[in-house]
Amino acid sequence: YLTTSVLLQDIDGVISRYAKLLIIATTNNKDVLDPALIRPGRLGDMLINVPKPPKNLVKSIIQGIANQRNVTIPVDLLDKASEVFETGAEAEAFVNCIKLKQDLGLFNELGECLNAIAGGLPAYS
Repeated sequence: YLTTSVLLQDIDGVISRYAKLLIIATTNNKDVLDPALIRPGRLGDMLINVPKPPKNLVKSIIQGIANQRNVTIPVDLLDKASEVFETGAEAEAFVNCIKLKQDLGLFNELGECLNAIAGGLPAYS
């Protein structure tokens, strides 16, 4: 509650001092936003919903990161990851984990990378 109050105060103070100001805010959990934040005049003048990326795009992002790091991801893991991951950060963490396990020779533990990264909060809800 305190964080929201301070944020609202700061937004109102800045907007009253500057005529041309653009505030951009993002969230992956819009259901818990205080209605006061997203009313017109604050952060609700223009709401843009960015949908979850399609599986084939996520797959190509993961593969692109893997190619940059010279990492070979088993096809079954790549398919599963593209169904689960929603952000570039997840894709990068996954590739980094695969690379580390491969460098250490832990090839039978590659599946743990998927479980570890996929256990977080959903990015698109």
